[in-house]
Amino acid sequence: MSNHYKKRPSELLDVCDSYTAFCLDEACEYIEGRIQSGDTPVYRKKARSFHEIYQNFEKGAGTWQSI
Repeated sequence: MSNHYKKRPSELLDVCDSYTAFCLDEACEYIEGRIQSGDTPVYRKKARSFHEIYQNFEKGAGTWQSI
């Protein structure tokens, strides 16, 4: 989206604090780079209890997988 509007993510979200804006921009750049290199994010499913959260971690949820 930021490429389409030619603005940094922090500008699109109107982040005022310069350090927070820097961190957000860097995180977005990192994620975009991972996706462009062929990695795909694995999205976590919502859990109803801590027990479900721990079961998901045991299965490897919340990690990146290469295509």
